[in-house]
Amino acid sequence: MKILGLVVEYNPFHYGHLYQLERAKELVKPSATIAVMSGNFTQRGEPALVDKWARAEMAVTAGIDLVLELPVMWATQSAPGFATGALHLLTLAGATDICFGSELGQIDTLEAVSDILLEEPFLYRQTLHKALKLGHSFATAQGLALQAACPQTDPALCKQPNNTLAIEYLIAIKKFGLPIKAHTIRRIGSYHSLLPTETMLSATAIRQQVLSGHTAQGMPKAAASILQQRIDAGQGPVNWQQLAPYLFYHLRSQTQIAEHQWPEAGEGLGKRLWLAARQTNDWEKLLRSVKTRRFPLTRLQRLCTYVLLGLTPTQIEKVDTTQPPPYLRVLALNTASLTIRKLLKTSQLPVIYSAADVAPTDTRLVECLQQDIKATDIYTLAWQRGSQSGLDFTHRLVTR
Repeated sequence: MKILGLVVEYNPFHYGHLYQLERAKELVKPSATIAVMSGNFTQRGEPALVDKWARAEMAVTAGIDLVLELPVMWATQSAPGFATGALHLLTLAGATDICFGSELGQIDTLEAVSDILLEEPFLYRQTLHKALKLGHSFATAQGLALQAACPQTDPALCKQPNNTLAIEYLIAIKKFGLPIKAHTIRRIGSYHSLLPTETMLSATAIRQQVLSGHTAQGMPKAAASILQQRIDAGQGPVNWQQLAPYLFYHLRSQTQIAEHQWPEAGEGLGKRLWLAARQTNDWEKLLRSVKTRRFPLTRLQRLCTYVLLGLTPTQIEKVDTTQPPPYLRVLALNTASLTIRKLLKTSQLPVIYSAADVAPTDTRLVECLQQDIKATDIYTLAWQRGSQSGLDFTHRLVTR
């Protein structure tokens, strides 16, 4: 029996996602499909356009049988931590195969690159160190190092986000000996195209449309309807502009800044952010004044997410994100799938449908879940209507 696993954000679900899902099912021919999905904050350090339950509903409506939340402590990390948490969760949930999109679309090449990054031969490490000393961004330096170690490698490969995550998935599988087979599908469509005739609009382009006040294009009808329902209810679209005042409060309430007070704040980035927040209360100006070639936008946004959520290195070390997440948090479920029901019944991890079901016995589990609850509570501050705390205790399980 094959169980297809996907790592997703569906921010929001669009035709490109539907294409990947359908192609993955054709390739693997699974008995059921499981998606591990970021919650209300994404790997790029952004609040999701609409909440995790709405996006999980989009997923099961499109044909996914089980949507599990990737806990926020993994979901907001850089690619290696994100991939490690997601792959552990998929395998513990019972996935036998994973299928991911990539710009390259060639699993053999991605496998070869993952081997180099896992083994880090001398020439790779030497070239990487020199490139970083010259002031190159990490992605550029890594591409140059890969080309030095393997001359036929395109140095731009690691600048493409889906390739980067694909490689990290493969590294996680090899590093931890995970019993899951990897497949890739070439990503199609443009990241930023806003042409009305373009059917494969990216999630970035759709978010731009919606945040500009336009009706979303490039989405399946059911997913677009779910998105519009949230917008009509005053519970979206959400972006950093709405949450930035709370971020500035946190930054300005600190009288001084320690170098490693927040994750990813090293090399002076934390201090740059702290100082910049004293010169402006404008989100876009803050980004422009702090972002550099060495500190790309995604890293800066992830740092802002940690500050907003109050996540510290100590908390992350306490949960130990090098280990698998401690539970399966079910957001959405196809109740007709006997395969999924069996997998959940025999799960190696506690299965959580509501935070109200959890007894405060496992310290690591409770600490991790509390961070997810807090992330939801903070996220809903951006809603125009219906904002309240405790939704992880009261929100209904999404079913089909």
